[in-house]
Amino acid sequence: MKEESKIRKERDLDELLKRNVAFLRSEEVDRPLYGVSRVGHESHLKRYSRIGARLPSTGPVRPEMLRTRDFLKDVDRLLLEHEALGGDLLWAATPFVGVPWVEAIIGCPVRVSFGSLWADSQEKDWVKLEKVDLSENNAWLQKLLELQEALVDHLAVKHPVGISTMMRGPGDMAAAALGTQRFVLSLYDHLAKVKGLLSYYTDVWLKVAECQRRLTLPFQGGYTVGSWVGLWGTDPCQYLQDDVLAILSPSLCQRALVEQYRHICSRTRYSIFHLHPSALYAVDELLKVKNLTIIEINRERVDIPIERLLPTLKRIQQDKALFINWCPGTPSSLPIEKEVRCLLKELSPRGLCLGFSSRNVEEGKAFLKMVDMALRTRRT
Repeated sequence: MKEESKIRKERDLDELLKRNVAFLRSEEVDRPLYGVSRVGHESHLKRYSRIGARLPSTGPVRPEMLRTRDFLKDVDRLLLEHEALGGDLLWAATPFVGVPWVEAIIGCPVRVSFGSLWADSQEKDWVKLEKVDLSENNAWLQKLLELQEALVDHLAVKHPVGISTMMRGPGDMAAAALGTQRFVLSLYDHLAKVKGLLSYYTDVWLKVAECQRRLTLPFQGGYTVGSWVGLWGTDPCQYLQDDVLAILSPSLCQRALVEQYRHICSRTRYSIFHLHPSALYAVDELLKVKNLTIIEINRERVDIPIERLLPTLKRIQQDKALFINWCPGTPSSLPIEKEVRCLLKELSPRGLCLGFSSRNVEEGKAFLKMVDMALRTRRT
């Protein structure tokens, strides 16, 4: 694509990659990393409009409904939109992030309603839950690998393909399989069984991640994080999130899940953990995970004031790299410019990345310009 090549030439790719590595390693730098981590509609089905148009408005979703040809056309459009922005982050193509992939792979029925895909619980006993078939008979796993392989063939190392798509962690897998209420109650009534299930799902998670990694070719001699993070490193960096943390207590997190996070993070040199505001209590435990490299904090519509969050952010920077991401819709509800200036003043540029999920190219460019101006003002 000529337009695509022209846009890429306008970016200093060597400098971009060097800054990404410096961030991952928390090296001394003159400024933080900053860029647009995602562009497009907040709804995955609307952002990947060709995929979304093929799915029912409500009801069950089967893997054959996701057509590879439609998906690649969505990818081409999103790639051009992101490359038109610039910034320090790359857009890494991954299999359609709207699908709850690992939940589907372990046997949870996938359904669509209100513009989102979600995983329904399974009607199985404890023994059957620990019998996941990862062979060619697993239609959702085969669809995931089909899309990953198609991306690698389509982009032909000219553009990065993430080492894996967005995969929720073992806690979310167990909550989906059991149903959220049963999962939480079982943490009190059947902790040993839940811990066994979490350990089993961690192994499944790692196997699915490895299947994707094996299909992925290096980009510029390194690898890019999937989902919407867009970080590049000389070694694979694995993305991890467990949204179920929002409804757990610190003690349950420590007793049931931290061990699994250690196991997952020990398998790659770099790893990033995605946290929502309601799960910030988990920071204390995550800081103890030796091989966890980056903690990503989402800034959302209703959030803790940035001034109150500063002690936590500074504590993260003492041991980990920090990725702060403002979500779609925040410009009208959070004072982003004020927050950016506060963070540039109070935090070290070392191991700091400021990301923004924009709804369109214009909004993304405005964010990049605003950060650039804040940096210039700070220098003077």
